[in-house]
Amino acid sequence: MLPKGLTIQGFLIVEILVSIALFITLLLALGKCYSSPCLETSGLDMLWSVHAGESFQMFLTAVFCMIHGVITFHAIFRCAYHGQVYGMVLALSVGMSVWLLVQVIDFAQASSLLAALEDSKHIYQWDEQCGSRNSTTCFGDHCSIVDGVCAREFTVNSALHKTFRSIVSLTGVCFALVSSVSVGLVLWKKDFEEPLMAKATSSA
Repeated sequence: MLPKGLTIQGFLIVEILVSIALFITLLLALGKCYSSPCLETSGLDMLWSVHAGESFQMFLTAVFCMIHGVITFHAIFRCAYHGQVYGMVLALSVGMSVWLLVQVIDFAQASSLLAALEDSKHIYQWDEQCGSRNSTTCFGDHCSIVDGVCAREFTVNSALHKTFRSIVSLTGVCFALVSSVSVGLVLWKKDFEEPLMAKATSSA
């Protein structure tokens, strides 16, 4: 096999392995809250947690990356060369690169938010379970008077922050690998076309 073909194969195999690692890592983030204890205020509970929509987005990112690696490997190296199939694989790779870039940016924003919150150490929010706004005494866990208001103390989920950083890194690696495959398929099209067409002709 051509060295260029081996290079593409290597990219695809590593992509599949990284996507599996990404899938396992994101399982650690599903449904987790940004703070401890979790904010229970309606609306804020979604903003301050990995809600169902974001969980599904993470799931699709890992699965799409894995499927891309398997389909591309099969179409390029296990099937006879066909121009339309090659073009569809190339289009899939380019589209996947754009998708992964968007996901890297999105996950990086969440990681940056957690980093900024972690720098503030503690977060306070008024909670009716701690007492009335103008109460001089507070009751309940993690409750204290802050600026004359009974507020609940929240701390940032440091474990989730580390998980998000891993997710950003793994998604970035997937983006780099898929982009490399896309560039390789564009630059080395003739190198794939000629030997594979010759193989298909001889087998026919």
